Amino acid sequence: KVLEFLQKHDAARVLQSCFKQGSAAQRDALMGSIKGEARNLARSHYGHFLLISIVRHGTAAHKQLVVSELKGHVAELLVHAEGSAIVQLLYTDVANGKAQRDEMYRELWGKLELFGPGATKMSSLGQLFATDPLCKDRVLRRLEVLISKASRKGLAVTALVQRAVAELLVHGTQAQRAELVGLFRESGVHIMHTRDGARIAAGVLRHGDAKDRKALLKAMKGYVSPTAQSPNATLVLCVALEAVDDTVLLGKGVLSELIADVATLALHPQGTLPLLSLLAPRSPRYFTPEQLEALGELDPAASKKDPARRRAELLKQCRHRHRVRGGGDGAH
Repeated sequence: KVLEFLQKHDAARVLQSCFKQGSAAQRDALMGSIKGEARNLARSHYGHFLLISIVRHGTAAHKQLVVSELKGHVAELLVHAEGSAIVQLLYTDVANGKAQRDEMYRELWGKLELFGPGATKMSSLGQLFATDPLCKDRVLRRLEVLISKASRKGLAVTALVQRAVAELLVHGTQAQRAELVGLFRESGVHIMHTRDGARIAAGVLRHGDAKDRKALLKAMKGYVSPTAQSPNATLVLCVALEAVDDTVLLGKGVLSELIADVATLALHPQGTLPLLSLLAPRSPRYFTPEQLEALGELDPAASKKDPARRRAELLKQCRHRHRVRGGGDGAH
């Protein structure tokens, strides 16, 4: 009666505790009772909690059994209220390294049988499109639909969705980018401390209009120094300093807080990067290849102001704000 009990809110809680507190033999017996039902349980309002208990307290074999049963259903569950929670845990806590996470991500592209040879070993849209350019429109459209569904249901902050959004901001059409910017200009600040979240926030700054950029920078107010000390989010500040045309806005919203804490940031491995992005923009001496890749390609069409002029205006504001704070003319 295990499957029947998992549809009742009180009985489902009992079975969760049974799995958590039970012996190895009892846990195995419960796993046998739900064999072949992982997909249905992942979509069940009460049943999915047993899967969460398995992910948190089960053995590696138990967890991999859940992964194997949900293989082929990742895209479907990603836009399901209960299923997305299971996919998130499997992707972040259970996946056996990068290879298994890549395998889950590839399910979002569609049926791999439709792609060119080698698709089963690819980890990014760039690799896929370089091998099979004809699939680009179809894959981008599929990702757009998935992301839109996830966003409408409040599920757009899961790790797999973030990865898809970050890639779509790079490879998508202008219309697709504009839609994503509108979806993430408010929430970008809340996810930019992850690798893909930072790529999304940077994409908002790079592809958004003045209103979009202002919304994201405004959300950072009061948190610029902690942001600069985050390994991923600090790169968002670097993109802001090289992509936002409104240097007055940058001065009030970003530079003022950087200068206020410059003594700390100048000695911090990540905190130095926004400062160095002004002093030595994108210099491989200070930025690693991984960081330069995360910054993305410079898009001349995304900014109307000459980069040299923007940098000169920002450095002038830095000197001014440092003098106002009593740093003197030579301290900068």
